Amino acid sequence: MLKKYRIKCKLCGDILQTKGPIKNEIKCSCGNISIYSDYIGYGYKKHLSAQECYEDLSEPISKEELEKYFQEIDK
Repeated sequence: MLKKYRIKCKLCGDILQTKGPIKNEIKCSCGNISIYSDYIGYGYKKHLSAQECYEDLSEPISKEELEKYFQEIDK
């Protein structure tokens, strides 16, 4: 199951958000962070840590969401 991401770039302030599987890379306007599939890339402009590059605004996956996901798979 791919995680839903909502992350904020600490350099340009852009918020990147996903709601499902990603076919292409999503990048912030300054190019500091990107999301591709279930992967977050960061530090393109500078070699900074994840903590310095972005803030994770994602909410944890709820039990109900997991149950719904597994019910869909079972169909």
